Amino acid sequence: MKTHARPGVEWIAEYGRLAAASRVSAHVNHRDPRDICLALLDAGAAARAAGQAAFSEYAALWPTAERVAGYLEELALWAALPGALELHYEVCAFRMDAAITLIKAHLGVRCPNWPVRLYAGRIAFSHRNRALPERHRTELPPSEQTRLSDLFAPYLDRMGYRR
Repeated sequence: MKTHARPGVEWIAEYGRLAAASRVSAHVNHRDPRDICLALLDAGAAARAAGQAAFSEYAALWPTAERVAGYLEELALWAALPGALELHYEVCAFRMDAAITLIKAHLGVRCPNWPVRLYAGRIAFSHRNRALPERHRTELPPSEQTRLSDLFAPYLDRMGYRR
């Protein structure tokens, strides 16, 4: 299952029971929140251009950054699940074989990477964006980079992102 929703208390408890019995596993994909802000602003511009309501509210950097800060609280709940595999967006997006290898090891699956790579890259639905690593470093002025880095500092430090 793929979701961006906050896991509820009952869901977390049930997951814990199933994980203890080796019946489920979680993969938590996370991204630099400064880049999330830019991706949401792109999605907002595209939505407004297409006359769509979903994502159209993402029009300005600071309200978007405040929303992303709230999402990071939800991400912490996912990352705290027993036995969760945390994956950086940059690994999944730009080093797919490394991500596939990590996921296969986590699940105890043995198979070649190429069918997974083919499915993920050519068949599966994806919200394609600019797909650039650390785009905040080139697309934001230094003052905005600093403000966002300060806002997200605890998360950036905990997850190993450069400030």
